[in-house]
Amino acid sequence: MKRINRKGFGKIELITMLGLVAVLFAIGSYMALNTGSKNYNGFESIANSFAKNVSYYKDRYSKNNSTVYYLYELIQKGYSGELVNPMEVDEKCDEYNSYIDIKEPNRKKVVLVCGNYVVEGIQSESYKVYEVTEWNEKKQPEDNDSVLAYNYKVGDNIVLDEYLTERDFIEKYFELNNIMLPSVAALENNEEVELLIKVLYRTKTLVKELK
Repeated sequence: MKRINRKGFGKIELITMLGLVAVLFAIGSYMALNTGSKNYNGFESIANSFAKNVSYYKDRYSKNNSTVYYLYELIQKGYSGELVNPMEVDEKCDEYNSYIDIKEPNRKKVVLVCGNYVVEGIQSESYKVYEVTEWNEKKQPEDNDSVLAYNYKVGDNIVLDEYLTERDFIEKYFELNNIMLPSVAALENNEEVELLIKVLYRTKTLVKELK
């Protein structure tokens, strides 16, 4: 009887263990297939939150007629915290290149730059998530996106180590000169500096559309 009981208990234990392994495998497979989707949906959440915060900022603080509001403005005034990249929780979205453009009332165009992802779309309508490569000066056959980048000279000396996109250039210029430029164009009539311009290229690939 004892031998029979031990044998029966062994079978039950084995069946239970196999069942547990099957459940864990199913859960692991589901997570592997859906992790990317969940992270992409995180972009939609932070984009909508960013847009709502801009509405509060625009109504309660902003006194100019600008239609473009950058994330760094909201952070500086306490209307937003840093936005976390859903794909890399240790990485923050770029506060100087993430912005919202309100050219039409109640219709906000959102642009989020988070690591090597760019999110573009209209609040509460749809967003497109793009994966992008680093900007580079030499155009590659697969590159399908471009941007103007800036540097400047004082006398015969080029000031920056690299060419920067407009918002990064403005921030760097402020850091070095304690002058916040409304745009790069403000330097064009400055006789003390020579504005330098290059075109940078990258590959921009649509990876997800959120509706």
